[in-house]
Amino acid sequence: MPLLALLLFLLPDIGRTITTPIAHDGLIYAADQNGLVHCLDAKTDRRVWVHGTRAPVNIATDEMLYAIRRE
Repeated sequence: MPLLALLLFLLPDIGRTITTPIAHDGLIYAADQNGLVHCLDAKTDRRVWVHGTRAPVNIATDEMLYAIRRE
């Protein structure tokens, strides 16, 4: 199992994800279908912050996470 997948599997409060986590500058960004973006320290596995987007995050690129919702 890849390291990022294993890390996310071991953190039960991260919901179902359909995007690939993004690693940048020692941090891992993972978004879930509950509309939360989680930032984790890659060395310590500790949470740095969590941000609510009010919409599921459906698309991840090299540098961006996109949350799309209908009004």
